[in-house]
Amino acid sequence: ASGLQKGQALRNILLDPGNNKGYENFAKAAEDYEQGLKDLLPKIKRNEIADRLRASSARLLPLQQKIIDLIKAGDLETAGAMLVKEETPVWREIRADLLAVVNNSNTSSNESQQALISELSSARQLAIGLVLLLVGAMTSLVGRAIFRQVGGEPQYAASQLQRFADGDLTSTLNLAASDRHSILAAMHEMQTQIRNL
Repeated sequence: ASGLQKGQALRNILLDPGNNKGYENFAKAAEDYEQGLKDLLPKIKRNEIADRLRASSARLLPLQQKIIDLIKAGDLETAGAMLVKEETPVWREIRADLLAVVNNSNTSSNESQQALISELSSARQLAIGLVLLLVGAMTSLVGRAIFRQVGGEPQYAASQLQRFADGDLTSTLNLAASDRHSILAAMHEMQTQIRNL
C-alpha cells in the first residue's frame, strides 16, 4: 500500500508542483515503504523474489528522486516521460513480485491449513478408535457381570426357569463348580430343596 501511495504522491507532485503536501506525502510513503520492505524481506521464503524486490526497490527510489528533481527544476515534460517510461515499469515489477509473495504466502497458508486438518482428522480417528475400544471393554465387562449374576447365558437361564415354572424338576442345571451366588445357583438350590420335600 505504501508503494502505491508513494507513486500517487509522485503523480500529485507532477500535477501540482507547488503543493508541499504532495512532497510530504511522498516522504512519508517512501519511509513506510522502506520499513515495510525491511520487515517483509526476511519473511520471503523464495530468495529469487527477495533478490528481485531488493534490486527493483534500489532502482525505484533514485528514479523517483530524479523525477522530483526534474519537477523542481520546472522540466515537467521530461519528468512525466520518465515517470511513464521508467518509474512505472519498475513499480510494476515490484508489484508483480509482491503479488507473488502474497500468492506464495496463501499457498503456504493453505498447505499449513491442510496439514492441520489432516492432523485433526487423524486425532479424531484416534479418539473415535479409543472410544470404540472403551465401549467394547465396557460392554465386555457388563456382559461378564451379567453372565456371573445369571450363572450362564441368559437364554439358557430363561429356558431352565420356564421348565421349572412348568413343573419339570428333573432337569439338571449346568453350573460352574464355584458358582454359589448366581440366579441359576439359587434355582438349583430351590430345585434341590423342593425335591427333598
